[in-house]
Amino acid sequence: MATKDFTLCTFISGETNLISDAPDLLKKCCPACAWKEEQLHQVKQLKRQSSTTEMLLQSVANKILLPPSRIDESQGLVKKVKGPLTKRQIRYASILSHAIQCRTVSHDDPSLNLTKKAELLKLHELLKGSFPTLYRKHPPEIINHFSLLFKIPGEKKDKNPIMLCAHLDVVPASTNNEDNKWEHNPFSGDIVDGIVWGRGAIDNKHNVVGQLGAMEEILSSGFLPKRTTYIAMGHDEEILGTEGAQQIAKKLEEEAVTFEFILDEGTMCVAGVIPGYSEPVALIGCAEKGFMNVELTVTGKGGHSSMPPIYDDNPIKIMSKAIVKLESKPVPAHFEKGSLFRTTLEYIANKITFPFNILFSNFWLLGPLFKHLLLRASSGAAASIRTTTAVTKIYGGKKMNALPSEVKAYINHRVHPNDTFESILEYDRKVINDDRVKLHLMKGSIPASPISNHRTSTGFKLIQSSVENTFGFLCAPNLCIGNTDTRWYWGLSESIFRFSPVALTMKGASMFHGFNERLGVDALTNMVDFYREIILNCDDS
Repeated sequence: MATKDFTLCTFISGETNLISDAPDLLKKCCPACAWKEEQLHQVKQLKRQSSTTEMLLQSVANKILLPPSRIDESQGLVKKVKGPLTKRQIRYASILSHAIQCRTVSHDDPSLNLTKKAELLKLHELLKGSFPTLYRKHPPEIINHFSLLFKIPGEKKDKNPIMLCAHLDVVPASTNNEDNKWEHNPFSGDIVDGIVWGRGAIDNKHNVVGQLGAMEEILSSGFLPKRTTYIAMGHDEEILGTEGAQQIAKKLEEEAVTFEFILDEGTMCVAGVIPGYSEPVALIGCAEKGFMNVELTVTGKGGHSSMPPIYDDNPIKIMSKAIVKLESKPVPAHFEKGSLFRTTLEYIANKITFPFNILFSNFWLLGPLFKHLLLRASSGAAASIRTTTAVTKIYGGKKMNALPSEVKAYINHRVHPNDTFESILEYDRKVINDDRVKLHLMKGSIPASPISNHRTSTGFKLIQSSVENTFGFLCAPNLCIGNTDTRWYWGLSESIFRFSPVALTMKGASMFHGFNERLGVDALTNMVDFYREIILNCDDS
């Protein structure tokens, strides 16, 4: 290769591309270049070592964590029914089907919710006709026009009451995605092979039917709940619950009502989520993540696109670099002792087989390694042990030939209970490391919930025994990574749990807010049985 005469040292001029094919050329230039060449060599070595370590960790993660594809997708909440349905199955499938046909959709844009009111009233009438004994003996109080609050007196009036929760609204259902079309109209409520199809089948009208169905059966049989039981059903959970659950909470606080425990929707009986264990495990949410929205703003001079700045002062460029930094350096994960997902695994360590029983019992030694494996296992596993970072919106220029003078981006963090707003903002600023990017915590952000004590709570023990009696599954405390109406009920009980009594796989979880939402009638009647267990056996024993 011919040697080129440089007017400037390649290290000073930055023209390292000229000598990419001749690494020894750097050493012939000047001492500074010799030093620079050595630094580049060390960086390359570190990258190769890092890449090898990453591949090794990924390989180990793939081998020890059960691939979802090995799990039978025909089981659980979408199991088909062979043969004719029973009268009980037909009854509950019909109620859920008609509930789905009530288009109680909550949109972020209030102007799109004008038809929702009539649909909610239609759903009210459906529930009243479907559960006549409950409505005749203990009709609900209507809160803020559309939410429902039932109170059913129990045998033990001297004991603290309990509260079950669900919500009446659903998210919009798009039908224009060519890759994921609904197999049945999302508001048809079609029943095919014992499966009820439509928006709300698993979020959250199945819980509405399950809870009211259980209470209807109990009262129709001449029994009473063990404890006084409230059933709270908000009408706007999907848009933060300020008109529904928040108003229910205000009423209960005014009446100075407190609960032994509260049970709302949440995590489920999930197969394939526990490494090395293929059967479903009932994950009972003892806490839920918070969420915080952060606005990023970069301002500049703007200008004409024919003369872009030669230095790094284009707001889009500055913002892009900030976003890349945030996405490439996620918030550190939590797998220290006492963190919820570690508690989940330790809780069932003595109930699973070798070698995972040994692994889960020795996180004092193997915890750091297992944390790295979890971060590579799946998005769900990673989200269970860290505050997540997602760039959800970005706004910039308005014309093709003009540089914008202001760019904004919005970050949504789902906050782990071991983190705070302050710690996350500090981390974001540190990672971005650019004073030109201004960060602002937006209104409406909610911190992670308090953690309910699964070791001492009567509610947790009751949920656990009800799961075992109804499904026969293992139970474990867990962190709910989504948000629920319980955010408004923190002041009403120290024991708040988030659990929906259905079994599914991680693949089935894609139906939530997605396409082809559906529920098998077996799963629906199992829900009724579960809530019967809760209501009839809610005792200090």
